[in-house]
Amino acid sequence: MKPKCIVAVLALTLCCLLCLGACAQKEGIVGSWETKAVVIGSSENHSADNRVIYRFEADLTGKEIQIVNGTSHERGFTYTLSDGILRISFDRGFVWEFPCVLDGSLMILTQNHQDVIYKRAS
Repeated sequence: MKPKCIVAVLALTLCCLLCLGACAQKEGIVGSWETKAVVIGSSENHSADNRVIYRFEADLTGKEIQIVNGTSHERGFTYTLSDGILRISFDRGFVWEFPCVLDGSLMILTQNHQDVIYKRAS
């Protein structure tokens, strides 16, 4: 093989590996993640079924679903996951950034200086 061909093949191989790496990271978070939620600022006896669900799509969009006392609230967002930081941009303009660790069926977000563990729901 000519040296130019070898360089071209190596460059193409490197590009493919980089693309596959980016897809693997994105697919790692794709799906639904859920955690139990505590209702802060209220002394009422709340249902043990309060939870927060994040649904991440492959097209970098998603939904946050909060279920509080049997009532569901949804809001859409876009997201990026880069260098261990999950950045969520909500439809109404505000942005959250969390350190994020994916560990098998667990997603650990550091929220308000505390690790919150989400379990993969699907």
